[in-house]
Amino acid sequence: MRVVFRKSVTRGLLTGVALMAFSAPAFAQDANPGEVESDEIVVTAQKREENLKDVPIAIQAMGGESLKSSGFTDLRDLKSLVPSFQASNPGNAANVTFSIRGVGQRDVNSISEGTVAEFVDGAYVSFVGALGQPLYDIERIEVLKGPQGTLFGRNATGGLINVISKKPTNQFEGYVTAELSSYNGYKLEGAVGGPLGGPLGDKASARLSVS
Repeated sequence: MRVVFRKSVTRGLLTGVALMAFSAPAFAQDANPGEVESDEIVVTAQKREENLKDVPIAIQAMGGESLKSSGFTDLRDLKSLVPSFQASNPGNAANVTFSIRGVGQRDVNSISEGTVAEFVDGAYVSFVGALGQPLYDIERIEVLKGPQGTLFGRNATGGLINVISKKPTNQFEGYVTAELSSYNGYKLEGAVGGPLGGPLGDKASARLSVS
């Protein structure tokens, strides 16, 4: 379950509380085919909103709708979407490690940190057992390729994955989906959000998403 709050002040300050969070940076113009057919794709690979074409880093950005249409469920599915990206399970299925451009690790120690860093909504995910967690209600994912500096508070020699959840809006919206599969498999997912109203009017909004 994830809860995100948004408060607007002048230009709009965003504050969020999330149970799970990830993020990643990269160079320009490497958007996924069929992604956003706009001349302006906004990313936050350098901790600020910028046009993808203006970011001096090797980056690939994918929007939430294209991820959903591709059957994306967690970061391991990026293998079929991002060139030079690989995911493996060293030691056991619970441990997940990533490599970009051949730079990665196959350490079976569950407390080791990988050379490809993962951030969700600005929070660093260090435990390899959490790297394969389900992702849902995603706004976009940015994959930064190559060695990174200290912008995200960690030096990742392989690259970085930046996951951004959908933010609350000033209009009420929501969705719910249900899936069934063989061997008694099932999945329920949904989200609802909008302005909080009351004395705050449209200045504060929230979004609740559950999977």
